[in-house]
Amino acid sequence: MSAIHLAQKLVPLLNERAAETEVLRALPEETVRDLVEAGLTRLLQPVRYGGANERVATYMEVCAALSHGCVSTAWCNFVWGVHNHLIALFPRATQEEVWGSDPGTLVSASLGPVGAAKVVKGGLMLSGRWGFNSGCDHARFLLLGAMTSDGPWLCLLPSSDYTVIDNWHVVGLRGTGSKDAEADEVFVPFARALRFSNSIEPSRALLTLVIAGPVLGAAEAALERYRELIEKPDDPPGRQRFARIAAQIHSARLLLMEAAREVDQSLVDGDALEPLVQLRIARDTAFASVKCQEAVNELFAAVSGRTLHECEPLQRLWRDVTAGCSHARLRWDAPAEAWAAAALNGN
Repeated sequence: MSAIHLAQKLVPLLNERAAETEVLRALPEETVRDLVEAGLTRLLQPVRYGGANERVATYMEVCAALSHGCVSTAWCNFVWGVHNHLIALFPRATQEEVWGSDPGTLVSASLGPVGAAKVVKGGLMLSGRWGFNSGCDHARFLLLGAMTSDGPWLCLLPSSDYTVIDNWHVVGLRGTGSKDAEADEVFVPFARALRFSNSIEPSRALLTLVIAGPVLGAAEAALERYRELIEKPDDPPGRQRFARIAAQIHSARLLLMEAAREVDQSLVDGDALEPLVQLRIARDTAFASVKCQEAVNELFAAVSGRTLHECEPLQRLWRDVTAGCSHARLRWDAPAEAWAAAALNGN
């Protein structure tokens, strides 16, 4: 059975657990177990550690499918999955430390270089507080970004080296448990530290693109729910709205999947994407996400007030898409400006 079919098979269970997931503010243990046992968290993991080394396009399809059951679950799956791609960039001994005894080990992250580090003998001394560590309650390691005097580094810390701060009380994506983490004067050996130039920067398009997978799936799920809720399917304005929003979401899907195809091809060829291509993918990812958010906003507004009830899936999808699209990489202005500045300057 394909990974996409496995994800689709989980949707009814995820729907049943969605309310519990929000109350827990983290994924239920049984949901994590289902994802790991189905191999869905390991689609981008190297084959030598039992991963699928799957195409990015398939990975995005899986995360989109999971959103039809629970967007928080899809979000955590995208997080854990893409971090396996980053772990594979570390030395083999470090990969063995993470996956050797348990290939299903989950890794969460806060990749922005907001921590402070200084280079010392044999490694880095790291301190800081990092926000938005999605899925950290179930992770054994965190990837944390930090700035040194000679540029940003990506540091891998075991759970014994940081403290999780239970501050995730939010309106959307409640079940992701995207809590803060704090570390104080922690030594990170060079075997668990990579410069951004050797980790984040070559993977920038991939790291940005995959964020949109759960948002796309949530928009598609919202359209399905709207179709179930509309009271007058023979109403011409209503049919026009349905058709236009369906086309809008489908166009977002086409844009994202074309970008995934480009990223996949670059991984197969072993060639880094050109800087302008990376900027274009970031632009298109933000554009598609904005269009998904606009679509869900309109669908939610078009249905009567009964969608305000907490038991109604459409209001949860609306909250989750709103929260997801608040991610810095999915907001329009910065990626649009970066691409335009490079394109207009002939770069």
